[in-house]
Amino acid sequence: FGYLYRHEPNGVRKWGLSFDSALRGSPAIDDNGIIYVLEDAGALHAVSNQGAKGKIDWSYKLEGEEVDATDEDREHGNSPAIAEDGTIIFGWFDSNVYAVKEGELVWKFPTEGRVVSSPSIAPDGTIYIGTETGLMYAIKPDGTAAWTKPFATGAKIMSRPAIDTEGNIYFGSFSGKFYALEPNRAPKWQFDTGQDIWASAVVRADGTVYFGADDGNFYALDTESGKVKWKYEIKENWQLSSTAALGLDGSIYFTLFDNTFYAINRIGEELWTVKLKGDGEDLATYSSPSMLDDGKIYVGIKDGNNGLINVIQGGSPIDIDSPWPSFGGDMQNTGRVMVKRTDAESFKAELRVTEVGGGSLTIQVTGDAFETYKLQYSNNLKTWKVVPDLQSIKTNFRGKADIKRTIEADSAPTFYRLLNE
Repeated sequence: FGYLYRHEPNGVRKWGLSFDSALRGSPAIDDNGIIYVLEDAGALHAVSNQGAKGKIDWSYKLEGEEVDATDEDREHGNSPAIAEDGTIIFGWFDSNVYAVKEGELVWKFPTEGRVVSSPSIAPDGTIYIGTETGLMYAIKPDGTAAWTKPFATGAKIMSRPAIDTEGNIYFGSFSGKFYALEPNRAPKWQFDTGQDIWASAVVRADGTVYFGADDGNFYALDTESGKVKWKYEIKENWQLSSTAALGLDGSIYFTLFDNTFYAINRIGEELWTVKLKGDGEDLATYSSPSMLDDGKIYVGIKDGNNGLINVIQGGSPIDIDSPWPSFGGDMQNTGRVMVKRTDAESFKAELRVTEVGGGSLTIQVTGDAFETYKLQYSNNLKTWKVVPDLQSIKTNFRGKADIKRTIEADSAPTFYRLLNE
């Protein structure tokens, strides 16, 4: 059997809905709150939240051979995507990509090889999806091919493509290579890790793409050139098919083979780790983290024959300023790009006044977590000096720090600026 659950943020279960077979991949949620899930028996379900219970509004059942995925590996996390017009897109093990709306088939696109990954939708509506035979397809919203032929990698593509706001596509395959393609199929660059790449990538607005590979490294590459910005060594502690998530404060979160959840900063330095609770080995490498605005992080794991959610406090809200900050693209796992532009200068430390009164003011620094900055002041915007009683400022795990300054009566206007130390 399979189950879909709805919980409150505090862990209280509101309802559970059962299915005849296991559910595969991650659910997607549309703007009306309808939840779309794929069932191993070969079905797409639309579920509405009725408060105290969940209700199946409609189902679309696949027909033909090879639609039953009951015995398929769990790392093949086929998940649905939602186009802007509400059409649900997904690929399946019968070597087809489907478009379904309100329970009716809109179109079906045949592929060469089974689909063991999830679709992503570019800003222009083009759908990208990979196959077990190593082909990356581009499909127009009307179900016709966008390219004259698919892009061949030579080995299985299990990852969901990440897309930036210009429509460039980023993905890895079991060829050991990580690819960046332009929307017209032209290779932008490729990066060879020499080992399988299971995990899907995430893209930050500052022009960085992140992913883990079986060569023992978690990479940060420049989206324009493909050059390595930094790499975090994970050795044989594989990421497998668990995708990272990006925090608004510059942090990066992911789980690894050792059943540990990792937080690293924007320059590849480890911030903290948490051992996940659950019974067994390799508990969490098939589940990607989700984050709320209050800093809570939710990680699904195996617990013997059951599932368990670990809730971690102390993270950052998801990076809503980046185009592809998590497995599903946007906050609702629709498989669509999150924002409308990519800006290489989008991640900068900022100063803002949060409180004024009683002869003092409070200035808040927002930047990288655990980063050190210098605060300078000027009375004429020409000559700048370091604030004498504040030689350095270090942000907390949320990338924030508060500074109090005294306001002297009849003093000249004072301007402040922030510099990386």
